[in-house]
Parts: sequence; C-alpha cells; structure tokens
Amino acid sequence: MRSTATRVGGALIALVLGAGTASAQPETRNLKIGTARDPQLATEIAVAKYKGFFEQEGLNVEISYFVSGAEMMSAVAAKQLALGSFGESPAINLRAGGHPVKIVARMADISGTQQIVAQKGIAKAQDLKGKKVGLQVGSTSEALLGEFLKAYGMKLADVELVNMSPPDQVAAFARGDVQAICVWQPFVLRAKQRGGQALAAANRSFIPGETGPKKYYGAHAVLVGREEFLKDNPKTLEAALRAMVKAAEFARANPDETAKLLGQDIQMPVEDIKTMVLENRYDMSLTPELAADITRSIEFLASLGKLKTKPKLEELVDASFLSRVAPGLVTWRP
Repeated sequence: MRSTATRVGGALIALVLGAGTASAQPETRNLKIGTARDPQLATEIAVAKYKGFFEQEGLNVEISYFVSGAEMMSAVAAKQLALGSFGESPAINLRAGGHPVKIVARMADISGTQQIVAQKGIAKAQDLKGKKVGLQVGSTSEALLGEFLKAYGMKLADVELVNMSPPDQVAAFARGDVQAICVWQPFVLRAKQRGGQALAAANRSFIPGETGPKKYYGAHAVLVGREEFLKDNPKTLEAALRAMVKAAEFARANPDETAKLLGQDIQMPVEDIKTMVLENRYDMSLTPELAADITRSIEFLASLGKLKTKPKLEELVDASFLSRVAPGLVTWRP
C-alpha cells in the first residue's frame, strides 16, 4: 500500500506541476532566498535545497537566515533581498509602506505554531488585563493577540504591549519582566521550557473548560518577491516554485526525515523540530480561505493605524506564477 501511495503521489505531483521544465530555463542560476531558522518559514526552502529539488530545476540556491520577518522586511526594503518567506503581516506592511512586493504563494498554514504563552496563574484572557505582554509589533503576533482579546470582550489597550524581538521576549519572560508573550515557534517551546503555559494557539484554545479547536486568527507563511525581480526573472521564480511544491509534498508525507533535514540548519533536538513540523500545514496553494485571512489581517492592521496606505488584495497577491507552475493549487481569483 505504501508503494502504491508513493507512485500515486508522484503522479499527482507530476500532474500538478505540469509538463516539461526543460524549455523553461531560469534567467539566473544563482538565487538567494531569505527565511528564518524555524519550521514555519524555512521548511520548503530547506527541503528543496537538501533533497536536490532546486538543483533539478537548474538553480543554485543560497538560504539567507534572519531572526524574524521584521528583519527580512528591512532587507527587502533595502533591496538586499528579492525573495523571502515570512508571515503575511510583514508582507502587508511592506506593500502598505510603498515597497513593490507581491505574495506569489503560500508556504504554510502556521496557525498552530503561533501561541500566547503566559506565566502560571494566568489561565484566561481576562487575567491578562493590565499585564505586560511581549510581542513583535507589526507581526502576526500582534494581530493574533488582538483577535484573542476581542473574542473575550477585550482589546489591545487592556494590556501593556512591550515591543521586542522573539529571543528578547523569551529572556524577558524568564526574568519575569513580562507576564506573557505572543510569539511563534521555536520561541513558544523555549518559553514553555521556562515555566510558561499556552493560553491559545491561533487555531486552538488551551483555556481550562474550553480546550479544543477554535480559530482566533488565520496565520500563514507566504513567499514574497520584489516586483522588479519577478518581472525580470519569471522563469527563475517558476523553477523555484516547482522545487518548493515538491518539497511541500515531501514534508507532508515525511515529517521524520523533514525534521532531520531542518536539523542541519536549526540547532535544536530533532524531536522538537518534528513537533513543530506537525503543527504546521505545508500547502503552497492560493485559496479563497487564504485570501479571506489576508484581508482580515489588512483590516486589523488598518484599524490600529499601522498602515500608511491600505493595500488591496489584488495589488498584494500575484497568482500568475503559481498558476503556470501548478494550476491545481490556485483556486483564488482576483
């Protein structure tokens, strides 16, 4: 049965990716892609590199690692990075700030790895009132915290936000300088190892008495490119997308090996990496659900006065590249 499933899976990949890549030579062989050392943003990129999928497409890919999406935003804004994988909120902020970027694919539904972790004694949303909460302002975390509080009749003004990077959040949490943090993996795991307990993930409640699936916020990792790069290097991007679609399929089917591959760049126990791999849903599709979640993020950030302009979804997302590479993965239309 496993052999049959493997053959069927391979056939489906071939069907999804379309025919013939030999005639679609990339404009440039060397490509640098920015990401972070975590399974939310890096998985397809690392798997495609270490399994040789990029090489099969004629690409020599260099992975440039950043601590967070905010750092990648700066690199993209400074034109030091043409292609990067980060959360939808940094992508929205870049576009709203006048930087010509496009989301060209989803990397993963990362809702399960975005969590609010609190000190013991804080068991429900109301317990956060007046407390210091560390997070990366302008990131998915701010949107998640806002939606979590809203679900219980509260707002961001009811807590004291402390803007800090994910590593600094964990350190401040361990010292007791903040009573909760809203962050992503692997920093969630590190905070829990320092005595923290999860109140919620973006897609699940851990509150006593109501533990279970609950969608507070849809969080996604997306692949973003600068418009000038996309215009000048369409075949290069399409080659990279073909490799990463294969990598997403591999990651879904092989979590153990995926964790080991990621372990080459992520310095933590492979079992911890596997936990995070299983929390993510690797899926590069552009769907109405994704479009609705991105629109929700735009509206939320605009409501906070965080956006210089309010980008339209059609300006932010370009489905044309993925449509040519894997038309079956594109069900959203502008």
